[in-house]
Amino acid sequence: RASPSSRSSEGDDDLAQGFLELADQCFNRGDMRAARDHLERAVDVAPDRADLRVALGNIEFQLDRREEAHGHLVRAAELSPADAEIQALLASVCLNLQRVEEFEQALTRALKINPKSQRAHKAVEWARGRPGAESDSERALAKRSVKETHKASARRSRFIPILLLIGLACVVVVFAAWSVRKS
Repeated sequence: RASPSSRSSEGDDDLAQGFLELADQCFNRGDMRAARDHLERAVDVAPDRADLRVALGNIEFQLDRREEAHGHLVRAAELSPADAEIQALLASVCLNLQRVEEFEQALTRALKINPKSQRAHKAVEWARGRPGAESDSERALAKRSVKETHKASARRSRFIPILLLIGLACVVVVFAAWSVRKS
């Protein structure tokens, strides 16, 4: 039997899910403010759900409430530190807010978690070529991020020939053993 606190937690999660569904309906109708209101209620009920924080952060960003979006995405990243997509989304918002150092940290985390994250690579591309990216530090950061990604790929790929040689050696040994048995 569930304890009162776990029943309460399950009930809160169900309530939060209901608010999320209402927010989704409002979003699909184009009513962003109502969607935000429902998401705020969902976050009030279940403040430790990263998915709710991300959804609210996205809505806040679309409503041009960048600082609020940033706050929700920072919390989502704290709640789900191993989620590359959340880290990359946070990086994009940080870049939009011209928080270059924070952008670099979030982007680095995203690429460490998933070097192939499309969202992270889009953030790098946006930093490199976006209008208003006059800052030398932003352009240098984008170049450095791309170089780090390529270095990580190169480190992984240098082991491929070694693995192929080991595999070939195993085939030779097996073939030799088979030949000896046959003769």
